[in-house]
Amino acid sequence: TGAGIEVSMGAARSGDVVVPGDAVGSTEKYLPEKNTHVLSGMIYASVVGRLYVGDAGASDAAGKRPVSIVREQGATVLPEIGSEVVARVLRINPRLAAAEIVCVGETPLREPLHGTIRVQDVRDYEIDRCKIAESFRPGDIIRAEVISLGDARAYFLSTAKVHLGVVHAKSTAGHEMEPASHCEMECTVSHTREKRKVAKPGHATQEKTPQ
Repeated sequence: TGAGIEVSMGAARSGDVVVPGDAVGSTEKYLPEKNTHVLSGMIYASVVGRLYVGDAGASDAAGKRPVSIVREQGATVLPEIGSEVVARVLRINPRLAAAEIVCVGETPLREPLHGTIRVQDVRDYEIDRCKIAESFRPGDIIRAEVISLGDARAYFLSTAKVHLGVVHAKSTAGHEMEPASHCEMECTVSHTREKRKVAKPGHATQEKTPQ
């Protein structure tokens, strides 16, 4: 997420902003600590905040350095048309998903802003067959683009681009899920699949090598 991150073995540094679902390192090299969780040997951010990597003196006997996410007080930033944001889905109905925007670009917000994803803005194919309930669920963390300043109550958001959509979600049973395809996520416990408009795997959860 931070500046200078490459696609695979990135240059993420302590202090870079991360969001839920961002992979921040491997358990082979790092120790997961506060505000992180582990899936399939990878450490992921669980909150919006800044990546903190302990120095060598904090390493364990195997030389693994601790990795944690530090929440920030946030800033007051207003999105513009074209801004990419991170939001949490609050509720859904057949016409739209209501969300709270928690991060604009690289900046966590002090107070969340209201966002709306209309059914016609979820994806850019088979729009007439798109269903909100098969795209998002309350609690999902999404990446989206601001396409309109909307009205006084909410910004209009789009997840139509391939790298936008759900980046972090839990199954109906409450377990973490991993991307399985562009339209499904898989429960890491039961391995059952649920429909979502998934942010392109490998983009939203690319590995970052903390430094």
